[in-house]
Amino acid sequence: MRGVVREVKAPERFVFEATALDDKGGVLLVSLTTVTFKDLGGKTQVDIKAEATPKQPLADGMIGGMNQGWNESLDKLDALLQ
Repeated sequence: MRGVVREVKAPERFVFEATALDDKGGVLLVSLTTVTFKDLGGKTQVDIKAEATPKQPLADGMIGGMNQGWNESLDKLDALLQ
């Protein structure tokens, strides 16, 4: 993976581009992810919008797992913060 931060607007918005690479450095997919944060009075609502573009057929399976991957990552973050 490699990535580039496209925008930081503290404390409400973070945008980054990520590129997934195969073992030879070829591009599998490119994604643009926008994370927004909303203060709910002691809690924070986090919304994630990820748009992925496959560059090779293998990427279709990766894109299919993105929702589950993000949910698992957020669950781990929640557990860490508890």
